[in-house]
Parts: sequence; C-alpha cells; structure tokens
Amino acid sequence: MDRSAPQPLSYQQERLWFLDQLDGFAGAAYQMEGALRLSGPLDTVVARHESLRTVFMMGKDGHPLQVIAPIHEAVFSVVLEDFPIVDEDDVKERVRIILSEPFDLGAGPLFRARLIAIAEENHILVVGGHHKVLNGWSVGRFLKEISALYREAVTGTPAALPELTIQYADFAARQRDVLAGDRLAEETEWWRETLPGIPKAITLPFDRPRPKVMDYHGGSIPVQVPADVTARLKALARSKGRAQFVVLEAALSALLSRLGAGEEVVIGTAMAGRPRPELENLAGFFVNTVALRNRVDALAPFREHL
Repeated sequence: MDRSAPQPLSYQQERLWFLDQLDGFAGAAYQMEGALRLSGPLDTVVARHESLRTVFMMGKDGHPLQVIAPIHEAVFSVVLEDFPIVDEDDVKERVRIILSEPFDLGAGPLFRARLIAIAEENHILVVGGHHKVLNGWSVGRFLKEISALYREAVTGTPAALPELTIQYADFAARQRDVLAGDRLAEETEWWRETLPGIPKAITLPFDRPRPKVMDYHGGSIPVQVPADVTARLKALARSKGRAQFVVLEAALSALLSRLGAGEEVVIGTAMAGRPRPELENLAGFFVNTVALRNRVDALAPFREHL
C-alpha cells in the first residue's frame, strides 16, 4: 500500500467523521485518554503506530480520506508542564482539563501526550487521542508499550514489543474490499429486516425530563456484583450454553421492560472488532456498536427469555 497517498477510512472511522461533521460538539465526546504515573528519571518514548500520525481530509469525490504522515514528517512532541503540587484532587482536575482540549481532525495531531512534573522524580504522563485513531483497547495497549519502553530505557530490560505485521490503513482497506457489493447489500438488508418498528427512545419513567439539547456530559455509577451472585450467573450461563454476557444482557432487558420500557428493548453494545490476532496489538479505532433487539414477554419465565 502506498502510504504517501490518502487512504480510505474504515467504516468505523467514517461513522465518527459523519458525527463530527453533523455536530462538531459531539466530536468532543469521542476522545480517548489515559494516564501513567512515572517515578524515577524521565526518558522519552516514541509511538510506533501509523494511526497516531493520521489526519483526515475530504476527497475530491466528497468522501473523507485518511492521510498518514511519514515518521520523519510527523509533528509530535511531548509537552512538559511543571505542576509542583501535593493535593491529588488538583492533579486530577489538571488532567481532566488537559484531556478535554478538542482535536482538529484535519490539522492534527490527533494524539497528544503531556508530562506533568509534580516533583523532580515524580511525573504523570497524560496521553489522549481522538476516537478515530484510538479506542479503549488501544489506550490500554499503548500504555503497556510505554511502560515497557520506559523500563527498557531505565533498567536495560528489553521491551520485547510484538512486531506489528499490519497497520490500521491495511485493516481499513481490507474491510472495504470485504464489505462491498453483494456482501454489503446483504448485511445492510439484514439489519433493515431486523430493526424496523423499534422504539426511537427508551420509555422509562425518568426522575427528570430529557434536555432539549444533548450536551454529551455523562456520568458513571460503579456497581459491584457479589461473588456468590457472579458464581450463580456463571452456572446459569453454562447450563444454558450461553456466554455470561448474554445472561447479563437478557437480565438487563427484562429489568428495563419491567421498569416501564415496554416489550421492545433495544440495547447498544460495543464490540471489540478485532477478530484476527494481528489486530490485537494495533492502535486504532476498531470498535463497532451493535443494536441488540430484545422482545420481552412479561409472562415468560426468565430462562425462557434467555
């Protein structure tokens, strides 16, 4: 593949491109990040993934393209920031502010790293990128690579990073070849036959009205499932020949239905999208959101629903 020429986007990237063009503010909701605390002397590490050197442009035919900058032309630097404080909450707030800075899809870079120097030998490396070049899996892998390279620089222990036999642009090109023509038409038709008539929004009795304008400011509530409950869930999954995820998804749809969502409950779930071993160590946007349509019969036993 000629890396000097613009390349097609994957379908995942095209989805986010559309959302960014439709509502630029929505793009701010699609930023990935991570942080790594470093103790000891500081050394610099360099990313080895093409996706971190990628920007996006509009092609002459009206379709977006991805442009990969050669290593020697990539404009990237780790910004060092002195922040000599002790309060952990102040550190967290500074990290939050850094990670909320928007990205320009056309100008790039779409990946950034900021090194916060808290003390002479106490640093926090904050890394982040737009979802079009990273996802949660990618951030985890990237932080592991940084740790291995940092350890190699400090102690001499070889990082032994696995060789990358494929880059994201190769994946995108192959995906376009496979999901085309009759195959694409068949898969699209399957979803058109599977999803008609679904509710536009869940109808739970919320404790406050929906906002008129979505601001993309979400939250999270941690949930801890007791060990004995987890054991029973696993046993149920084994007895039915189902994955534990399927049991939990069935339980969630049944619960939402009982709480007022009705007989049609559609749950969106993220799929890793890395079906081949050579994709597991690659930074890039592979995740795909799949709509799971649940038809819930309030009179049916749960095992039958499962």
